Amino acid sequence: MICNILSFLDAAPMTLFEGPPSDRAERDQFYEENLEALISCIVASDESVRRLATGVAKRLFANEKVLASFRTSKGIRSKAFKTKFWRLT
Repeated sequence: MICNILSFLDAAPMTLFEGPPSDRAERDQFYEENLEALISCIVASDESVRRLATGVAKRLFANEKVLASFRTSKGIRSKAFKTKFWRLT
């Protein structure tokens, strides 16, 4: 099922970040949680999941608008996010 979702996201990676909340704090949390989900797939033990997730990430991060959102997000720069990231990896 994860591979099917990642295949869909590979075709339309921006879908992962569609419909964020209007409140700034909730929006940052929305982006953070979706990024965490993608990272967990990138570091998964299943090679097929890793390959598909890496493709989605490459396509997603090629979008300057997405990168700008991540750069301005305070949640992604937080110690808590960094700790979660290292736990996932």
